[in-house]
Amino acid sequence: MPRLERLEIDRFRCHTHLQMELGECAWVLLEGSNGAGKTSILEAIFTVLRGKSFRTRRILDQIAQGEEEAQVLIWAQSERLHQLGLSLRSTRRLQHVDGKIGVAVAEIITSLPTLYLGAKSYELISASPTYRRQFLDWGAFHVEPSFIQIWRRWRRAHRQRNRGLRTGVNSPALSPWTVAMAEYGQILTQFRVRQVERINQILSAHEEWRAIFSGGKIQYKQGWEQGSDLLSVLEYIGKREEKLGQSLAGPHLDDWVLMVEGKEARNLSRGQQKLAGMWLWRAQCQLLSEAGRAPILLLDDLVADLDRTAWRQALRALSGVAGQIWVSFLPELGEFPLWEGCKRFHVEPGKVIMVAC
Repeated sequence: MPRLERLEIDRFRCHTHLQMELGECAWVLLEGSNGAGKTSILEAIFTVLRGKSFRTRRILDQIAQGEEEAQVLIWAQSERLHQLGLSLRSTRRLQHVDGKIGVAVAEIITSLPTLYLGAKSYELISASPTYRRQFLDWGAFHVEPSFIQIWRRWRRAHRQRNRGLRTGVNSPALSPWTVAMAEYGQILTQFRVRQVERINQILSAHEEWRAIFSGGKIQYKQGWEQGSDLLSVLEYIGKREEKLGQSLAGPHLDDWVLMVEGKEARNLSRGQQKLAGMWLWRAQCQLLSEAGRAPILLLDDLVADLDRTAWRQALRALSGVAGQIWVSFLPELGEFPLWEGCKRFHVEPGKVIMVAC
């Protein structure tokens, strides 16, 4: 099972120096009051494993006040034990793997898939289509070997074609980009459709999912007329696109909606949307696990918008995930209904204390 076995943080946010010995645990619980630095620990891990922060684009925001640099070291077990490092200095993030500086972030992302879910995880159901496309693409990146090459070729063709449409380039000159955008766009959508089909299969196999979200199923919405060839569609609407200066069909307009009892789930309460989102991410993580890429989950403020029953339902759903799971929570929430392989830490600025799990 991919996992983090040791973590060291220096001068990162509110933590001047912090060290955690984790060993082979499957669950890592971070309890502490608001402002104690729980989210900062998750941010440090995420920044090492994804090459960016989920809170800020400014590197200086991550360096402790009054300091010039920060460092994070992680000992991670994947196919073997690796030391992953991150150094932050003013405007530069420098990453290294096993002592090698400047290793491509993609190498780390591929070997240790990492997912952060915060208080707004309900947005998977109700936010913009961009978020929902990213949900499918994150899974496809890890389970479809050719996904990233197809996605990059489609994006380049799409951008070049849009640039030509905006600047008035005539149709014959745009033809190579139109052909490439259609070719790679159809494959990209096929990747997403396969993700949806498999996620629906996984969800339908879980009795608890069926009990909570009766008939719950993802319905895919293709970014052009269903059953039509994308190239033919682009050629047909080409004149209208030239007038508007943008592509009006393709995977950039793909979307999906969760249907529950024949109605769109965006009409559910925020708590129900969040619980549904947890189940969807759990299904996505199972797909990764089946492909030998069990992820590391960072769950921040899991209980926001959830009552105690829904909170426990979310934990039961996530208990089936093969990778290591980190959960931050307030001490007053009491005991967690967890299983074997758990380590619990009390967090204060610059300090963690292991407590009984």
